[in-house]
Amino acid sequence: MLLLKRGLALCLCLLLCLCVTGCRKKQTEEPLQPAATPVQSQSNAAESEEPAEEEPAEAEPEIDYGELIEYNDVTYKRKEMVKTYLVMGIDDAEYEGDQGNLNGGQADAIGLLVVDEQAECYTVLQLDRDTICEVQVLNAKGKVVGTQEMQLCLAHAFGTGGKDSCENTKQAVETLLMGKTIDRYAALYMNAIPLLNDAVGGVTVTIEDDFSQSDKSLVQGETITLNGEQVNTFVQARMSVGEGDNTSRMRRQRTYLSAYLKSAKAKLKEQPSLVFTLYNTIHKYLISDVKASDLITFAKCLSGYTNNGFMTIEGTHQVVNDHMTFQMDEEDIMGAVVQLLYEEYTEE
Repeated sequence: MLLLKRGLALCLCLLLCLCVTGCRKKQTEEPLQPAATPVQSQSNAAESEEPAEEEPAEAEPEIDYGELIEYNDVTYKRKEMVKTYLVMGIDDAEYEGDQGNLNGGQADAIGLLVVDEQAECYTVLQLDRDTICEVQVLNAKGKVVGTQEMQLCLAHAFGTGGKDSCENTKQAVETLLMGKTIDRYAALYMNAIPLLNDAVGGVTVTIEDDFSQSDKSLVQGETITLNGEQVNTFVQARMSVGEGDNTSRMRRQRTYLSAYLKSAKAKLKEQPSLVFTLYNTIHKYLISDVKASDLITFAKCLSGYTNNGFMTIEGTHQVVNDHMTFQMDEEDIMGAVVQLLYEEYTEE
C-alpha cells in the first residue's frame, strides 16, 4: 500500500478537488476530483451566487456496522462514522443524455474519498483505470446479462453515461474492495476542466513530460500557466506523451490538482462566492446522487478536516492483447480496506 503525502488538500467547488505533490512510501499526501447532479443550464449561471436547482438525493445505502472481520489475527469492526464517495473523471466531453446503453464513456480517473467524521479527517484511495476486476455486463436494453473480468475504466462504458454508468462503476469498485458498500458517487466530464481552469485565472505547472507529439506549446522543462486549451492535454493525454503509460498521467493529474488548489485559494480570497460560481459554471458536466446543497456543506466541513493523504494499491502492470492491465495485490487491497473502513474491536 502506498500513501502519498505532501501539501494540503481541500474540497473546492463541490468537486472535492484533493491535490497531490510528490510520491513516497508509507506516508505522503495527494488527491483527486468529484462532482454533483446534472441540472438544466441557465444563461446567467456563472454569475449566480447560489447553486443551481438540484434533484432529490437517493436513500442512504444500508451498511452493516456490526460486521466483524479478521485480519492478521486481529478482529476489526466497521467504523460507524465513515462515509465513502466514489469520484470519477469521464473521458467524454460532456453528458449528452441517453445515447444508448453501451455508450457511457470510460472512467479515466477513479478514486474513493473516505471521510472519517469522528476523527475529522479524510483519505483518497486512488484506483488505476487499468485495474482488472469483475464488471457487470449490460446489454443494449440496459439489463445485466452477466459479469466479465476487464479494465475498471470500462465499467462506466456499460450504460448511457448517466447514473446507470456511475452505478455500474460503483458496483465494480465495491466488488474490487471486498464487497464493501460505497455511500455515494460523483462523475465529472472533460469539458468542465477548461472552465474550472480559466475560472481561477489559469494554473501554473512545470512540464515534466515530452508533449511534442500532442501539443508543442507544452515544452518539457518549462514552467507555464495552462490555459483552457492546454489543460485537457496536460491532464488527459497518454499514448502520445512520454512512454504512454497511465502512471505518468496520474502523476500529472496530481501535479495539476495541487497547483489548482493554490490558484483557487488565492482567487477565493478576492472572490468569496467562487464556490457557487464554479459549481454553476460546470454543473451540467456533473453526474451524482448527492444533492448540491449537501456537497456545499460537505466542502465547507472538509476544509477544516485533516488530510491523511492519497493512498494507492500496489500491484503489477502487464500488457495483455495490446492493452495495459493492472493486477492489484489482494493482500494490499485488504490492508487498505481495513485501514480506511475498520477499527480494532474489543469486547465490552
